[in-house]
Amino acid sequence: MKNISKILALILLGMSFSVLAQGDLYATTNIQISKANSADNDFITGYGADDGDRIQVRLEHQSEYALGENYFFMDWVNFDTPAGGAYGEGDTGTSEIYALWNGDMRLSKLRKREINFGIINDISFAWRLEAGSFFDYTSSAFGFGLHLDVPGFSGEDDSVVLNWWRRSNCDEYVTGPYGSPDGGCYDNHNFFGLTTRKYWETSNGMRWNHQTILRYQDGTTSDKADPNPAARHDRVFLEIEIFAHIYKNLQLGARYEYFWDEGGIDYDRTTFAPDARDSNSIPMIVLKYDFH
Repeated sequence: MKNISKILALILLGMSFSVLAQGDLYATTNIQISKANSADNDFITGYGADDGDRIQVRLEHQSEYALGENYFFMDWVNFDTPAGGAYGEGDTGTSEIYALWNGDMRLSKLRKREINFGIINDISFAWRLEAGSFFDYTSSAFGFGLHLDVPGFSGEDDSVVLNWWRRSNCDEYVTGPYGSPDGGCYDNHNFFGLTTRKYWETSNGMRWNHQTILRYQDGTTSDKADPNPAARHDRVFLEIEIFAHIYKNLQLGARYEYFWDEGGIDYDRTTFAPDARDSNSIPMIVLKYDFH
């Protein structure tokens, strides 16, 4: 886990923006624990194990601050069997850590004036930084966001955002013994995102919140069996979650993850591309405690 210093740096960067949040702006800092009964391997963070249980602890922070919005989480994941299967040689632990920081600076806050271009109610400069212990994964991306005025998402804490980033990432899979001959990182690629968030209250007084995260990686090759390990394939990641506020700061909910990769996600060398399985679905139960 040579990337632990980068993960800790992301924690400090992501959480430090909370001190910039103003008292009347949206903010949540929470800890979550979730359980999944089936979690196969995937290439996004090395979460997977071979059809086994997965325990996940997430520290999450989201807040608006003076110039934009800040979103950070760190996952500690434990699973039954080592991550990576045959490809995990030298990195076969049953626990992994992954951290992500998304942030932006909004035009309306910089100009101190509301933006209104039809459905677009704000424009932002956005960044995205990632680090993970699985194959010492790192990633950076910079781009723009469109904040949309969508019916049904008009609450004070609701939001709908479309993003485009230009992304670069690297890990020891591609730079190591299974990687590219020149030891280079993955090909730079376009990365798109849709993020929605909504809070509401039902007639019985129960408060709920929902978040959907959809990400699409624009591949750099159209050949599923491309032998270049630095190539990126088309990839989709979807995370849908819903929580009920059951008692004070305690929430109970469910999260569903779906992952698809055109190049396949099976770590077995005998079936990896073009015969590899190309998708993975993980439903899980989540308990959350919000410190706000």
